[in-house]
Amino acid sequence: MHRFCSALFCLVIHDIISNLENLDLNIWYLDDGTIAGKPDDFLTAFNTIIQKAQDLGLEVNFKKCEMSIIGTDVHDVKLDWHQRFNIVSDGIQLMRTEHEFLLGSPLTSILCLNKKTVDLQNLSENLKSISMHSAYYLLRMSVTIPRLIFFLRGSPMWHNTAGLLRYDDVLRNSIESILNISLTDRSWKESSLPIKYGGIGIRHASDIALPCFLSSMYNVSSLLDQLLPEPLRQIDPVLAEAEKQWCEKFGSLPEDNVRIYQHSWEIFEIEQKIISIQNSLYTKEDKARFLANSSVETGAWLQALPSPQLGTHLSNDEFRIATSLRLGAAFVQPHKCKCGSKVNKFGRHGLSCAKASGTRPKHESANDIIQRALKSGEVPSIREPPGCSRSDGKKPDGLTLVPWAKGKSLLWDYTCADTYAKSYVNRTSHDKGYAAKQAEDEKYKNYTDLMDQFIFVPIATETSGIFGKVGLQLIKKIGSKITAVTHERRATSYLIQRIAVAIQRGNVASILGTLPETKNLGEIFYI
Repeated sequence: MHRFCSALFCLVIHDIISNLENLDLNIWYLDDGTIAGKPDDFLTAFNTIIQKAQDLGLEVNFKKCEMSIIGTDVHDVKLDWHQRFNIVSDGIQLMRTEHEFLLGSPLTSILCLNKKTVDLQNLSENLKSISMHSAYYLLRMSVTIPRLIFFLRGSPMWHNTAGLLRYDDVLRNSIESILNISLTDRSWKESSLPIKYGGIGIRHASDIALPCFLSSMYNVSSLLDQLLPEPLRQIDPVLAEAEKQWCEKFGSLPEDNVRIYQHSWEIFEIEQKIISIQNSLYTKEDKARFLANSSVETGAWLQALPSPQLGTHLSNDEFRIATSLRLGAAFVQPHKCKCGSKVNKFGRHGLSCAKASGTRPKHESANDIIQRALKSGEVPSIREPPGCSRSDGKKPDGLTLVPWAKGKSLLWDYTCADTYAKSYVNRTSHDKGYAAKQAEDEKYKNYTDLMDQFIFVPIATETSGIFGKVGLQLIKKIGSKITAVTHERRATSYLIQRIAVAIQRGNVASILGTLPETKNLGEIFYI
């Protein structure tokens, strides 16, 4: 019985499809069908379906049928066509505009995008009640583009440029409000870059709408060719329009074999935006900052899960200042530092000030993380080992108590150079990692006498978050040892994140240390 019904159903569908070649859309799944086309063709096709079904003793349940009239907002026109369909299918339902979806994708992008914009606005208001770091993490990972990307891939929302720009305006206001910073147009543009390219990963809807749609279309094209009969296989006019718009903006399409990947389309926009940002940077400090941000490790603290228990959660002041430093946004009023120097609105003076209070905590925190990481990798170590002093009496930061390689113990010393210091900025503005490299070379000179007895590795970082090459290799080696013990494949990235968070905390402490001291109104508690 089941086999007979299946064969009969297939015959019915095949017979119907062969008579519906004039339609723009003709999709069937089991006993559910979706057809679309011009009103007259649509009505003719619907009559065909009803008649063919009746010839075989089947009938269409009109009360479960829905119709949507797209292309006009005139109520009378919609009502007229609904009445004409009711003549042949009494009970067919006219879909409400907010319910016009097909397989989860909106048939009209305007209403869907408007709703998503309102949702973003409401959710952003709720995010203000939690910490900045947590709010940012949710904004990047869930609330913004992740909630919109399905619709960007499933419908041509790139048509609705005004709606996409409205969404981005709400997103910008949300970022500024939640993080309590003011973004210039350049800073806003930088924020849209993925973290590994120097931004903070808050993608803009207007940037990715076209890449989302094109990659999705190419991803399903082979499947559509398998599902659709030969007469219905044709180039989608919307796809052709999207390709034309793409070529007008970028010149050429990606290679055929990578068009199914969204990143292969996005990279065009990203590279163009990077060039635009680079051309808008005029000061050496900004050039050094943006160049440093292109190093993957500098954004590791943004990738970290904001957890107080794990020590990766930044306070509101810490996150606001760290984000401002990364984007080159102003975050403090010009004032005079304790050392007498003037501090501008970008606050970078504190990163290299001799009286800065964040250098020691940063140093201690980083070394504590390294020692604990070694212990997790089953390599015992001690801090400031006795008997390992250099010529000037200063001790290295740590020593492993078991051989690290070739029968020798590992001796390490950590330091953090300021990317924007006057002595470095001329070079760091065009030579990424120059300050860290200089710091490594200096450490090697200081510990020359101990290199025969120990394997000495300098761990140098910069205030921008860059790791020196030698130190980064050591960190990765420690991470691999943790992986070997715990089988946690992400151990290395977690370790880099912890050190990156420590660097940002130290930066903020140094910057806040330039502010003039004031007394608390403690006596209010005695009233």
